[in-house]
Amino acid sequence: MEYNDKALIDKWLEPVLSWERDNTNVEALKDGWVVIGTAVMDGDGDGICIYVRDEGDRITMSDDGYFIEGYRPLSDNSPKEEKEKLKRAIRIVSHYGVRREGGELCMDTTKERYALDFHIFLRMLAWFADYLE
Repeated sequence: MEYNDKALIDKWLEPVLSWERDNTNVEALKDGWVVIGTAVMDGDGDGICIYVRDEGDRITMSDDGYFIEGYRPLSDNSPKEEKEKLKRAIRIVSHYGVRREGGELCMDTTKERYALDFHIFLRMLAWFADYLE
């Protein structure tokens, strides 16, 4: 059996990719960003959205502040344990190239690595949501 056997790809991979394509929305925003609404769910059952912008020599991806500012916002009155949990989560995802920029989670990539890094960023956002539950 060959690893890249076309019949196996058509049988097992193409339906998955087709489903992903059919359940992913892409919308251009006026400020140069594109929002990609994925079928990957966060802890509230909402599809995770990734904001992407071509910066010429790099591509920037962002959650637009959803997971820190909107999903489980912390205030000055939040318990210390919750603040520490958020710090730990940010430290863990930073090992995968995700950084905190203000209230947003962001990641930079190149055009060559975009598909792989998009997948990594999406998985890190899903993990982040589960961790903060």
